[in-house]
Amino acid sequence: MVQSLSRQYFGFNLLLGHVALMSQASSSNYPEYEALEAELGNVHWTISAAELHGMLVGLLSVSQSLELNDWISIFSDGTSAWSDLPKSFKTLLLLLSQATIEQLQSADLDFQLFLPKEDSPVNEQLQAIVDWTSGFLTGFGLGLGEQSMADDVTEALHDLNEIVYLDVDSDYSDEDSAKLEKDLFEVQDFIRIAVLTLCTEYQYKPSTVSTDAKENDEQRTIH
Repeated sequence: MVQSLSRQYFGFNLLLGHVALMSQASSSNYPEYEALEAELGNVHWTISAAELHGMLVGLLSVSQSLELNDWISIFSDGTSAWSDLPKSFKTLLLLLSQATIEQLQSADLDFQLFLPKEDSPVNEQLQAIVDWTSGFLTGFGLGLGEQSMADDVTEALHDLNEIVYLDVDSDYSDEDSAKLEKDLFEVQDFIRIAVLTLCTEYQYKPSTVSTDAKENDEQRTIH
């Protein structure tokens, strides 16, 4: 039997009744997930598209600005610089960052995780959620540095860390898979609200990023 993944199993006390959950909010401004996965494979980065997005959101949650070379170095584990990347890959990264920042800024709370399509195998969806959460925690930690954390922030990060240890390798029956799919929607909502809460805690409102910079502009900054 699939263990329920719904919010009731996490200790983070979110006032969800006071927040308009936008489960069907549009993420149409994101690039295609599979396209970014392909580009990541082409440059041999050992990170999934979901983990990359989670790391980006974690960094943006607490960082006032991000230089692209620093950002790319983090994502590539120090193996790449912005100038090294194919134009097609740069375009997808800029589209993803722009859409992410716009969603984090939105008063409609329409921020969405960057994940595979909903009709993807349930194990693949679960793995992507685990990857996304792991990436977020890594990015948040790097961005936070030596800043202090309030108790509710510590609790939220602890609860998010529990998601990283979800079992992604089980073989689920059709009945269990259907139940798990429903639970995954609830986990995504939990993550979304936790992320927005953390952004609010650090009172950070990132600004938009222009996508028409020159190709050789290695000092571009996201801020």
